[in-house]
Amino acid sequence: NYEITTGDGYILSLIRIPSRNLLAKRSPPILLVHGLFASSADFLIIGPNNSLAYLLADRGYDVWLVDLRGNRYSHHHEHLRSDSREYWDFSWHEMGYYDLPATVDRILELTHSKRLYYIGYSQGTTAFFVMVTTRPEYNGKIARMYALAPAAYVQHVRSPIFRWLGENGPALKAFFDHIGLWQLLPYNSAQYALQKVLCPMQKPRTICSRLVEQLVGPNPRGTDGLAQFIIAGHNPSGASTKQLLHFSQLYRFGRFQQLAYDRIEDNLRHYGSTTPPAYNLTLATIPVLIFYGLNDWMVDPRNMVQLGRELPNLVSINAVEDKQFNHLDFVLAKQLALIKKYGYRARQYTVRTNDGYQLIVHRMQRKSGTNPDFLPVLVVHGLLGTSADWVIAGPKNALGYLLADAGYDVWLANTRGNRYSRQHITLSPEDAEFWNFSWHEKGMRDLPAMIDFILNERASKARDLQQLYYIGYSEGGSVYYVLTSSFPDYNAKIRQAHTLAPAVLLNNMRSPLLMPLIGNSPTLLPLLHGINLVELFPWSEAQNGFLRTMCPPTVANNQCASLFANLFGPNPSSLDLKVVQAVVGHFPAGAAFKEVEHFHQIVQSGVFRPYVADGSESPVEPYNLSASWAPAYIYYGMNDWLVHPGNVPRFAAELPNVRRLLAVGGKKFNHIDFLIGKRVKSALYSKILSNIWNDTQTRIKRN
Repeated sequence: NYEITTGDGYILSLIRIPSRNLLAKRSPPILLVHGLFASSADFLIIGPNNSLAYLLADRGYDVWLVDLRGNRYSHHHEHLRSDSREYWDFSWHEMGYYDLPATVDRILELTHSKRLYYIGYSQGTTAFFVMVTTRPEYNGKIARMYALAPAAYVQHVRSPIFRWLGENGPALKAFFDHIGLWQLLPYNSAQYALQKVLCPMQKPRTICSRLVEQLVGPNPRGTDGLAQFIIAGHNPSGASTKQLLHFSQLYRFGRFQQLAYDRIEDNLRHYGSTTPPAYNLTLATIPVLIFYGLNDWMVDPRNMVQLGRELPNLVSINAVEDKQFNHLDFVLAKQLALIKKYGYRARQYTVRTNDGYQLIVHRMQRKSGTNPDFLPVLVVHGLLGTSADWVIAGPKNALGYLLADAGYDVWLANTRGNRYSRQHITLSPEDAEFWNFSWHEKGMRDLPAMIDFILNERASKARDLQQLYYIGYSEGGSVYYVLTSSFPDYNAKIRQAHTLAPAVLLNNMRSPLLMPLIGNSPTLLPLLHGINLVELFPWSEAQNGFLRTMCPPTVANNQCASLFANLFGPNPSSLDLKVVQAVVGHFPAGAAFKEVEHFHQIVQSGVFRPYVADGSESPVEPYNLSASWAPAYIYYGMNDWLVHPGNVPRFAAELPNVRRLLAVGGKKFNHIDFLIGKRVKSALYSKILSNIWNDTQTRIKRN
């Protein structure tokens, strides 16, 4: 944290996330600037892997976040008291003329850089255009400017609340001056407490969410509800009445101009004319990229076109593909950088289970969109995995991309407890009760919630379109058979099920790493219960960095290769070490201890059955696999040290509709090869895609 003193005496807070990557030495630093009533927290609030500041830092950039004058973190001045009228005598013009130049100079001084990248959101773009038009020498200090929902022209605003404020700005300012109110909506703990009472996180539609929708535009499925609740702990962060008045003038006059004073004499004294001058955007010579939302009620797409026409060095104007994307989604909607990086459509959804867990589901499609006649595909990861398992190997290799390339609407699940699905409407991951689940609950609660959500999202009335294809790996196979044997009605919603190395029967396990643990379980389990262990191997940045260091792709027999060989079965010729290093950036991703304990019970009993609580004397019936009647395609490896190849035909014999039972890849194919093996994995994915494709064509022809 740094402090900056502006030319007119305001003291600003400046935060740095220093990079630990060599990229920072070769690339300019990046400055992120918040919007009205906001703070630097906007770029951090939805956490690692989602918030823009973290995403940039994870990619090796040197990230800086400033808090402009008057918000809760920049509330000081060299000699003015923050409760005085003189302190609040500023609009966003002063932010652009004083705050940003001081910030840019301080960053360049500290980093010994000549230029920086600038990312501004809403008012953060307004202040930027003030800076480069009133102090054009700062164009030379900016490498590129990224404008998120830029607020320069706002006359087409759709928010009924902002329209009313714009039309009544002068009267409101006079009223505020009369009662001595120069600061609007300052942050305070009483306001936050009231918000928590009126707008509890457990309720999906509160007065707060409805108010926000009337301001920024509705997008109930795209905006993260929990993030909205958390950001209420930071925003509103305060602003001057003059800032709001200045924006209201932009709305009324339809010009990007300096502040108009009430009296002509004041305008003459400040500007030498009866009307304030417009900011000359032709002086903004830096490269600018504009990003806007089609459902932004604060900044209309028509205003983006108008702004773009006046910028002399416009690189591009980009509409976010989601038609419901609103003004607030630029800071609260979660990102899907990995998929979007390769030019695919991507969107994130939050699915709530009937026991309160909030699951993240990632949806991906090819750039040209899906074939409307094709059924969606749900793909489910294994133990300690995530949705990233299906995209990490990249286009032409990862199953998610292959399915999308064929025209399918691909949905990538994240079951409860992994790094992306660590939310609950009342519980925190810090609570032991949050982790009181095994893969039984994933099959009984997570899968039904996701399947129903996907089919409802498709919203087709045609009966044959109310189905999907299911692909599950390892535990993803376990939970599928839990679902369809426990809730047989869901079989009708599954067009085909493809289970890869399904962890259903686990006796005769061969892993030399796991066998000693299983043999010593009578001692280990009470010990682990005694220390209240509830979560295993949560993902962390430190763990990620350590594993990447231990697993360099240039070393053939590195630590990860050795670990994988002893855990899953050896197959060195199939192991793609570059993919391995990418995988350990996402894996392990966390699981409940009870999941592993449930698998241990399956190993010991040799029976696929629900979890048995300690001391329970009630008999536990096995899952009724004969009730799982949806067409099943089962794939297994002959060298799988977790799921013994002899176990797969045994449980498959209990299923009434097995279409194909296939040992893949020859004698050396192991458990992890289903995700990261080289050529054989590609052949396997081709078989899966071929089965789905042929069925799709048959269904379409029949109709």
